Amino acid sequence: MLQIPAGLPKDKDPKGRNPKADFLSFVCVNGSAGAVLTLWNICNMNSSGEKIDVVIPCHSKDMGMLGFCLAGCRKNIQGLRNIFLVAEIHDVDVPGVSVINEKSFFEDGFSKEQIEKRWKKEHPQNSCRAGWLFQQLIKLGSCYAIPEISETYLILDADVVFLKRTRFFEDGRILLRPSKEFHRPYYDYYRRLMGEEPNVVHSFISHHMPVKRAVLKSLLDFIEGRCGKKWYEAIMDNIDYSQRSGFSEYEMIGYYVTKHFPDGFRLRNLRNVQSFKWKYLPLLWAGLVDYVTIHNYKKPENNPLTNNLIYRSYLWWIKSKLGDNR
Repeated sequence: MLQIPAGLPKDKDPKGRNPKADFLSFVCVNGSAGAVLTLWNICNMNSSGEKIDVVIPCHSKDMGMLGFCLAGCRKNIQGLRNIFLVAEIHDVDVPGVSVINEKSFFEDGFSKEQIEKRWKKEHPQNSCRAGWLFQQLIKLGSCYAIPEISETYLILDADVVFLKRTRFFEDGRILLRPSKEFHRPYYDYYRRLMGEEPNVVHSFISHHMPVKRAVLKSLLDFIEGRCGKKWYEAIMDNIDYSQRSGFSEYEMIGYYVTKHFPDGFRLRNLRNVQSFKWKYLPLLWAGLVDYVTIHNYKKPENNPLTNNLIYRSYLWWIKSKLGDNR
């Protein structure tokens, strides 16, 4: 288990300030414990001053990388308040993290087994994707299922590790990171479910998504109002089960926000590395990567095309960057 010692980050924040230098200068001038705590709270907030929570669904296959993910959250998510981990494993005990059993996540007992049963009925060859779909529905349902969650929060994949100080909201607006992971079935699905054209200028599959609770609720309410049934039932009824990857919660949220809340977001670039190749290592060493995504299917034991030495070099750098002492 990664234990990140309390302390100030070394990296500059997104506006180019160095929180550690500001902190030391402030202490030298003021010299009081109260002032120290006040300044650290200021440095740890988003530009709008709010604290944010993080929701992470976690499958058993991701447990090996969870420590890195949590360490990246604790050190580099600006304004972090609470982390909610939604997992199937009952005996997960992570210090400082609120663990929610996925089997009791939905009030009416909706479960991964129901998705698997439906998939086996429609297209049994792809029923192994039930868990993949279920974790997406967990992210979407977090606005209702976690009553104590902050009004602005981050939904995050368990294989994502933030390496630099990052904020996700600015002046009341969501900071969206566009990507180039265009996948036609996702657009077709949005059109089918929502009855409107998606904005396909950008893809929003970035393995994380900052959301406003009220906006996410309005999305689910929109689906229920249009389809006349529970939002997750409507999602399941519109899926093409012959597709292994026919639905994306990130694309749906991104399309909905950009279409219905055009003044509620701003696009920004974050550099992400998710392939284990030699050419990306210099970017890591130079501190030019904001976050990495360590997909389970790309690990050496699961992918013969992944070089084990390169993979180990990535992990070594991530550990050194986060202060990992496991």
